Amino acid sequence: MQAGRAATNWRPFLYGVGFIAGVLLLLGAAAFGISIAAIVYNSREHQKTIHRTRAIGFSVYKNGTQSITDNTTTIVTIWTSAAGYPAYDHTYGAFNETSGVYTANSKDGTYMVTATICFAASATGIREARLVTSGTHSAIVYDRAVATASITGGVCLNVNQIMDLPYGDTVWVEAFSNSGSTETVTAQSRFSLERIAFGAA
Repeated sequence: MQAGRAATNWRPFLYGVGFIAGVLLLLGAAAFGISIAAIVYNSREHQKTIHRTRAIGFSVYKNGTQSITDNTTTIVTIWTSAAGYPAYDHTYGAFNETSGVYTANSKDGTYMVTATICFAASATGIREARLVTSGTHSAIVYDRAVATASITGGVCLNVNQIMDLPYGDTVWVEAFSNSGSTETVTAQSRFSLERIAFGAA
């Protein structure tokens, strides 16, 4: 009889222990869930940070040919985005495929700019490709490549430069020829820009 009463007396204690254990188990599960959620959130934020800081720009190719008037420096226009690489970035800058001009629309940055300008065959004169910027300063020719006469098989000129573009500055590529007649820039031409660092501003 006393043993039965003793067991009965222990029941509230055991119930209490069981209740506390259940609460602790639930709290542990909740903490684990919060930890997992935090890991997922931090991972997503990290990916967003990578996206925000990755280099941006464009990569395009010439959409058809373009006539270059003799002895006249001409902006190369009418470009088309390379497959899988947009010609603009919604946040930090924009490239106008029609005008051929890129505008830096965010804080100052450092960019790698590269262009390949290809000319059709011609036997006389020189050919020239230029990278030009304008905005904070007057127009600056950052890089140029020149080919001399007797270009019987056509020629491709490569220009590239790491340049600083303050907010609102623009950059484009130009072609020049003095063969004595109109020359042609061909569809093999390419133009690309990539931001490699933010400026201090």
